[in-house]
Amino acid sequence: MLDNIVLGTKIELQKRMDRFSLSPQSKRSYISQVLDYSEEDEDELVCAMPIFEGRIIPLEVNSEYDAFFYTSKGIYKAAVSITRRAKERNIYTVNLKLLSNPEKFQRREYYRLECTIEVQYSLFNEEETQYFLRHSKLPNNLQANPVKAIIVDISGGGVRVFTQEQLNTGSFIMLNFQLFISGKLKQFNVAGKIVMSLESPNVSDIYDTRIEFKRIADNERSEIVKYIFEQQRQLRNKERG
Repeated sequence: MLDNIVLGTKIELQKRMDRFSLSPQSKRSYISQVLDYSEEDEDELVCAMPIFEGRIIPLEVNSEYDAFFYTSKGIYKAAVSITRRAKERNIYTVNLKLLSNPEKFQRREYYRLECTIEVQYSLFNEEETQYFLRHSKLPNNLQANPVKAIIVDISGGGVRVFTQEQLNTGSFIMLNFQLFISGKLKQFNVAGKIVMSLESPNVSDIYDTRIEFKRIADNERSEIVKYIFEQQRQLRNKERG
């Protein structure tokens, strides 16, 4: 199972849990590296204990993660379990037991497309935010009036939007926009979280705002990715003449 994983391979670890978990750690990624192969188990790797924000993260034994291996032949994904923690020669290590065969992985949701798409957004108030976090559903009849903006960059994971006001990082937002997919105009009502909102250095009175989709349905994400691929294909066809 370890044919493509060599010493020094970078690993990204994400905790395996329900995708609707309210924990802020649910989508946190930890970076590690393959240091050695286990002598006791051919499907086990000895890796560096991850460091996050300058401190060592002691991963719990028996906890499970999705592991993304960045190899010379591409990204491979496998489920792993933490079997052992140790300190060897002042290096903190963790053993990863592979629970599944590593499979080639394409991070389709992160393929980005530059675009110009009209969008209307409405900010959640505190009550609406708590409702969304508890029920994983969009609140009905948001109190805030919708505001127009422009999506300038879209992926299956989120959007980059030009807004006329600075939005608070960490706040939740409703996005309403339309995409032309497979010959049909489709409506999207998607919740997101403000990752960053900074004044644009190139355009006055415009804020460059990045929004990560939250609790988006798999079919909606797939439709957005489909839209991106269709647009990219059209651009390639135009370039070829």
